[in-house]
Amino acid sequence: MAINRVLKQLRHKNIQLILDEQGNLKAIAEKGTLDDVIKAELKSNKADLIDWLKSLPQSSSDAHLLPLLPIAQGERNEEQRYPLSHAQQRLWFVNQLEKDSTAYTIAAASKIIGNVNSEVLFSAVSKIVRRHESLRTHFGHLDGDAYQIIVEDSELDAKVVDLVNSPVNDAKVVEQRLQIVSQKRSRKNLI
Repeated sequence: MAINRVLKQLRHKNIQLILDEQGNLKAIAEKGTLDDVIKAELKSNKADLIDWLKSLPQSSSDAHLLPLLPIAQGERNEEQRYPLSHAQQRLWFVNQLEKDSTAYTIAAASKIIGNVNSEVLFSAVSKIVRRHESLRTHFGHLDGDAYQIIVEDSELDAKVVDLVNSPVNDAKVVEQRLQIVSQKRSRKNLI
């Protein structure tokens, strides 16, 4: 569908589309962003873009924002870089200012009491990771521009530590070490 290609180009250049009160198509962009190629694409797909915008649910606060388009499985590869959302850009910028800050890091170690089938637990968590791209997304930067890479298959890097037969002091030491390892891992996976 030609409209998806046009919308990808617009999103890549951070160009927003709106319909004014009379139903006319308007583009919102930084000066110099609307080049002749984009203008020609908008003109040739104008009717489809208007129909598409009219079909979207209207909200007064985000009417000008283009919705995210899903990336088809076949269109992705691990070398493909995707632009960051505005929220991701803000977090990346803050992280660059305060490299060692853990303000936006949520690290946790879980203590499970009782019988646990670790194979079933790992399988369930792996399925969740496969289902949610945000859990398989890594960030990088090149020449000052941040990007994200969505990893297709990611193995769950988890370890079972059985503290049943450990003395209480050993269990506390192991628990503290797990928290430290968890914090380091989540920090490493963020950037």
